[in-house]
Amino acid sequence: MFSTDNLLLLLRSKRIIQQALLTPLEELDGEILANVYLRDNQKEQLKSGQIKLFDVGKLREDFSRKEDSLLMLIGTSVQENIYIDKIDKKSSILHLQLSAGNEYWAYLMSKLLIQQATALYLDLKVGKTKRTAVLLEARVDSVKRELNIAMGSAAIESDQNQSVVLMRARVPAAKKQIKIQILTTMYAELLKNLELTRFTIDREEPVIEIIDTPTMPLSIKGKGRITLAAFAGLSPWFVQVYICLLDVI
Repeated sequence: MFSTDNLLLLLRSKRIIQQALLTPLEELDGEILANVYLRDNQKEQLKSGQIKLFDVGKLREDFSRKEDSLLMLIGTSVQENIYIDKIDKKSSILHLQLSAGNEYWAYLMSKLLIQQATALYLDLKVGKTKRTAVLLEARVDSVKRELNIAMGSAAIESDQNQSVVLMRARVPAAKKQIKIQILTTMYAELLKNLELTRFTIDREEPVIEIIDTPTMPLSIKGKGRITLAAFAGLSPWFVQVYICLLDVI
């Protein structure tokens, strides 16, 4: 699963493209790229009411059948304007190209595709281990608090029993000492497991490096055979990005 070839496929997947289209962006004052696309390419349909803009923040599972179909059409159009390949068969460097009729849209979409694909790739690779580390950290903190409380309580009990002769009066203090020993052992084991988990994350987490990022202004590609119906009459702006995947072993 975790190879450069699969990262290549991930960048063009329906899931990643749709997530990118529906992600609110600060650069657009919270607007999503799907709505920008509709304003650029479906003006008449929006004006006539045949289609509507997507509600920003609406959960994907709450989409209507019409919204699902519209998002799928946009995603398919975007997918057909994406080209991704290795720069060399033996290389782990990927070359991503994206063309669109809106320069700023193409710029933002290319960045989002990389962010979304990278996040998913890393989550698949080490996500479970990272979640285990978070749980262990919480457990370590909890046991440490309990140990501190137990040690403080044992110290108080010991001070109170300084002049006590009867052994039964020392039972509570003995129980507290046993509790401290148990908590100390638990704390040591949890710390060991936490460090092992962190080491596993460092060992297994791949490095995805963006070698060349898109910068404005973008190159303008003249009308040609790759210009799709969605961009009819437009000269698409052209984004190129180079990505390197380094698996850490």
